Amino acid sequence: MLLSRLDDKISVVLIVILSCITFIQVLFRFVFNLPLDWSEEVSRFSYIILVYLSASIAVRDNSMIKIELLELLIGEKIKAVRDRCVELICAGFSFFISYQTIYMIKNAFSVDQLSPALEIPMSFMYGIELLMFVLIGVRYVQRFINALRKKELEVEK
Repeated sequence: MLLSRLDDKISVVLIVILSCITFIQVLFRFVFNLPLDWSEEVSRFSYIILVYLSASIAVRDNSMIKIELLELLIGEKIKAVRDRCVELICAGFSFFISYQTIYMIKNAFSVDQLSPALEIPMSFMYGIELLMFVLIGVRYVQRFINALRKKELEVEK
C-alpha cells in the first residue's frame, strides 16, 4: 500500500516539475530571448522517469493494453491460465531487461559518461531505468501471487 501511494505521489511531483520547467523554458526563450540549457535535459529525464513509473502504475491497476476480442472468445478458466502465463512472461521480460541494463550502467560508469547540460552521471540515469524495470517486474509478480491467493480463497469457500 505504501508503495502504491508513493508512486502516485512521485508521478504528480514529476508532472508538476515537467510543467513548471516547460513553462519557464518557454518564458525565457520567447519573452527574454534567453534559452536555458539545463531545462530540456531536466524535462527529458523527468518525462522518461514518468513513463516508466506510469507503466508500473498501469500494471498495478491492471490497465495495460489488451486485445478485448480474445477476452470474449475464451472461457474463464482458460482466461485465468492465460493471464497467469502473461504475468509470468512479462515479469520475466522486465527482470531480463533489468539484468541487461546492468551492462549499460557498467559501461557508462567505466567511461564516466555524463549528461551534456547537467553533467549528471549517465550511470545514475540508467540506474533509475534498472529500478523502474525491477518495479514493473515486481508488480507483475504481485499480480500473479494475488491472483493465486484469490483462487485459493475461492477454493476454500
